[in-house]
Amino acid sequence: MINYILLAISVSIDSLGIGITYGIRNTKIYFFSKIILFIISILITSLAVFIGGLICTILPSSFANYIGIFILVFLGIWIIYQSFDKKDKIKIRNDFGLVPYSM
Repeated sequence: MINYILLAISVSIDSLGIGITYGIRNTKIYFFSKIILFIISILITSLAVFIGGLICTILPSSFANYIGIFILVFLGIWIIYQSFDKKDKIKIRNDFGLVPYSM
């Protein structure tokens, strides 16, 4: 039960950060887009909890922890790598307020 409460708090903090960022940039998100983001958030979170439960039934919980640590470290290294690899990239803003990189 405590895991679900911590997961809900972490998702809420993440959403708060995104909301503050959009507010600072004056990015408007339409109601239909908010509903789509809400549905996707619920589906991804539910899928993550389900897959995590499956992994814990198949593998020892310590191994599942190591998988989580590996994923977080890999994502951190990938983000750091992308921050240094900005040559010849142009920022283009799309309709969702996201800034994909293109050549």
